[in-house]
Amino acid sequence: MEPILIVAPYPARIPNGKKNCKEYPWWNELTSLIKEKTDYVIYQFVSLEEKKLSHIDYYIDTFNKLWEQEKLIKSCTCWISVDNYFHHFMNVIDSGKKGIVLWGKTDPLIYGYPGNVNMLKDRANLRKQKFSVLGIEDFDPKVFYRPTEVLEVLEELINI
Repeated sequence: MEPILIVAPYPARIPNGKKNCKEYPWWNELTSLIKEKTDYVIYQFVSLEEKKLSHIDYYIDTFNKLWEQEKLIKSCTCWISVDNYFHHFMNVIDSGKKGIVLWGKTDPLIYGYPGNVNMLKDRANLRKQKFSVLGIEDFDPKVFYRPTEVLEVLEELINI
């Protein structure tokens, strides 16, 4: 069986139209590196209004029946997401799968889970008002790890 990687790249949309400060800016570069360096089959969980990434083998509509998503999750090797519904879902279903969460300005000590690899570049970048509504902070790509750094962590996680 081929190794499967699930990516859940998008956080919720912000009502005021601003770019969400949790949105990882280099997904296409990251998926390109993963395809170049591994034999992973990549599935993207995506809703109808979200952009499809490059270098993805299959797209899974997040409105699919949950049992279909759960079947794929049980067969995956690992997953990568931002601070969105997916890492919470993986914790709730207790999948036992290894996962990486790419954090920007939200705090993994508040919103994350210790069983995940929580990649937070610098606590100095966290939102000052940790419990306020999203959309107040400006998006800043410099708060995230670069794709090569994420790939290194993925390789350690799965022992490529």
